[in-house]
Parts: sequence; C-alpha cells; structure tokens
Amino acid sequence: MKRETRTVRDSLFRAVLVFALGALLFSTAAVAEARHGGGKWGERKAPLARLLEHRTELGLTESQVNRLEAIQNQVQANLGERQSAVRDKRRALHDLMESENVNRSEIDRHIDDLSRDMTEMQRIRVHAMLDAREVLSAEQRAKLREMRRDWKKDHFGDQKESLR
Repeated sequence: MKRETRTVRDSLFRAVLVFALGALLFSTAAVAEARHGGGKWGERKAPLARLLEHRTELGLTESQVNRLEAIQNQVQANLGERQSAVRDKRRALHDLMESENVNRSEIDRHIDDLSRDMTEMQRIRVHAMLDAREVLSAEQRAKLREMRRDWKKDHFGDQKESLR
C-alpha cells in the first residue's frame, strides 16, 4: 500500500511539475512574441533597431550609425548563441521532469544553469544599451528620452488616469 501511495504521489508531483514548467515556458514565449512581433504589441522592436530606425530624427552621424550597427551585430551574435543554449536547456529540463524517476537536485542544477544563461542574456542587452548611450551626444540622448515618452504614450495611452 505504501508503494502505491508513493507512486501516486510521485505521479501527481510529476504532473504538477510538468504543468508548472509548461505554464512558465508558455508565458515566456507569449511575452517574447508580444514584445518582438505579433499581435497588438507587435510594434515593439529591439531598442537598438528602433534607435537606428530614427537616425534622421536623432541627427546621427555616419560614424555613430556605424558604431551602433556594430553594437547591434555583436548583441545579435551573442544573444543568438545564448538563445540556442537556453532553448536546449529548457528542453533538457522538460525531459528531466517527464522522466519516471524525478531527481530534484538534478532539476535544481538545470534550473540554476538555465537561470545563469537568462541572466547573461539580460546583461548583454543592458550593456548594449549602455554602449549605445555612450555613442550618443547629450542632445541626442535628451531627444531619445522625449521620443521614448511619446512612444509609450502612443502604445499605452494615458493608462495611469484610466486606472484611478
């Protein structure tokens, strides 16, 4: 009887774990889709791409455009490698959770490894924005802040007032 109870408990644990991971992966994919293409939010683009799209309004020089494009190319290369690794690690984690004998410590190691890669991806993005900021003059940075406020208004409207 104890063995049957343990088997039921283990099966239930696996089912809950698989459901939770599936929900996490689905929500992550949905957010990525919303932020970078598709649906209502499809207008949002990677910050460096948007910056380069508005080179004329910002008054970017050819030298600045070249430097920003170099930063963007480096980011895309670095993120591409990481995104592929993250995708593989998510699959491996999913496979571990689907296995008959769930090993929590091994799952925890996979989660930690996956988290490190995701943190590194965020670090790459933030450092790229800091590098891009250094390329711009003070006037261009001020103009960009103003443009971002306008983009947010266009995208979100005046939600603060409607939420009160």
